[in-house]
Amino acid sequence: MRSKPPDANALTELADSLTNTFSRGRKFDAAVRLYRRAFRLGYVIAGYNLACAYQNVGDYRRAVSWFRQLLDAGHLDALVPLAQAELHGVGTKRDVPAAIAKLERIASGGSFAQFDREQAMITLATILREGWLVQRNYPKAVKWLRRAVNFGSLEARGLLDDLDDVAVHAVWRPFGR
Repeated sequence: MRSKPPDANALTELADSLTNTFSRGRKFDAAVRLYRRAFRLGYVIAGYNLACAYQNVGDYRRAVSWFRQLLDAGHLDALVPLAQAELHGVGTKRDVPAAIAKLERIASGGSFAQFDREQAMITLATILREGWLVQRNYPKAVKWLRRAVNFGSLEARGLLDDLDDVAVHAVWRPFGR
């Protein structure tokens, strides 16, 4: 009698229970084997969880490698962590144009989760507002923040209010100064 093939979801849940700490060891190594097995069985979420597990223990190169494999497999949720890795140069070479292109793709629509879209918009706005790695551009920053606010982002609302306060103080000058 043949044994029943392993359930990829069950393998992933077991691996998840073994990676509930942020350290490496025998449990982590066993979880890696389980995640890989589930991924080979076609369970893409196992690959995503493995990439996140590597990220959580500080193995950013392996995390980026798995996020790239996931993207190649059509798992678009991998775009967010890949964009952040490329933006900060963590686990991969810093590639600002590629990171911004990914963030704009996420922010502009498609089948991305609302949270991912909001975070992409906020990240783009922050980069443009601060002039970090790109030329400072307040109008574009405000555009991205307004879009995120339209999605219901309270974080973006606060950032937009802060920008408004900065703009008012930059223009207003007391008499005699």
